[in-house]
Amino acid sequence: MWLERADRDVADICTGQGRVEEAVDMFKASLASDRHASHIPHMYLGQVYPGKKGLRHMRQGVALLEKALDAKERQREAGGVAGLGDRGSTFALYEARCALAEALLAEDDSGGSDKEAESLLRAAMLSLPDAADAHQVCRGLSPASPV
Repeated sequence: MWLERADRDVADICTGQGRVEEAVDMFKASLASDRHASHIPHMYLGQVYPGKKGLRHMRQGVALLEKALDAKERQREAGGVAGLGDRGSTFALYEARCALAEALLAEDDSGGSDKEAESLLRAAMLSLPDAADAHQVCRGLSPASPV
């Protein structure tokens, strides 16, 4: 697992240096070898690929995070421990939902993705009510929003 993480870190550095094709190859390799089904390569590829392909990767990343957080919550409940998932996982899901919502809004000028984006932002706001990003984007999306 540490090697997969190191590969993703190198791919992240490549992206920052403008070596996008090299980074994409590394993220793809990370996906192929990642037995733990990490959301990270999907979220990066979602930012690199344009259009529907990028959105598909971001949706997969969000879905993987939701699944992982649900599994942690079920494990806590089975052990008799109440409460939400750990703050790090919750924040990662919050960020992923916000990123996907913003990508949807940027990709679709027709307004056809507004409902999906708003749903993602509302879910993000419920998970971390004190964080401002989702509130700001949601306000810009719908001036009549009660948020």
